Amino acid sequence: MWQLYIAIEDRGLDIMIYNPLEEHSLMTAYLDFEGDFSSKAVEDAIYDNPLLLNDFNRVTVVMRNNHFTLLPDDVTTDPALTETICSELTGRTDSEVLLDRLPLLDMSVAFAPDQDLLNFLRRTFPGVSVRHRISGLIQYWHATSRPMRPLTTLINLRENSIDIASYSANTLQFANTFSADTMADRLYYIMAVRESLGADSETPAVISGDRRLRDELTGPISRYVSRVLPAVFPVAMFKAGGQAAMNTPLDLVVLPLCE
Repeated sequence: MWQLYIAIEDRGLDIMIYNPLEEHSLMTAYLDFEGDFSSKAVEDAIYDNPLLLNDFNRVTVVMRNNHFTLLPDDVTTDPALTETICSELTGRTDSEVLLDRLPLLDMSVAFAPDQDLLNFLRRTFPGVSVRHRISGLIQYWHATSRPMRPLTTLINLRENSIDIASYSANTLQFANTFSADTMADRLYYIMAVRESLGADSETPAVISGDRRLRDELTGPISRYVSRVLPAVFPVAMFKAGGQAAMNTPLDLVVLPLCE
């Protein structure tokens, strides 16, 4: 019954393992690469940790650093068009295009991970689900922000990046990830996205992610946004892991709720 989740980024692997039928079963770890990112570095990190090679009920791998584009369903029905758009927008022309479908939004996240890495994952984890990190966030936010419509800004803070999404009614208006390692950069991207969508000071902003960064952002953003709200952590995942779950990156910990 155990499930394995692996998030791959440039510096290493974020690992989450848990049993959905057992409270307080969630375990996490971070594995640094020995050297620069490559498919071989991922392979070595996984094979150096035999626990990851057990026969899990489900294995989900999250790609964190791949460029992506959002495509409506009427585009993804044409494989050639999908491949052309994805190669133009992501710059990848030598890899398989994966579609991470968002069924309630009638669209998919299209991305093209490194082909050698993709082949390794499929060999090592039969039936593996390979997803883009933005997909779980979009799905989770879509489900949890409904009471706050018609327009809401959803923000997830990490040490070197910021995820921003916005919904109006049942429609995704915007979703992207930006490199941002200063508070000024984070505030700039939030306000630029809000301005582009016509959000006024009354449009709420819901902040999740690293607690220290949330505390740092709340004061500055409150000068421009009258309703700054902390995100409510999902109860099901708190029961699964308590403080360990709360310290797990949002893009990883919400995935079991989106499957």
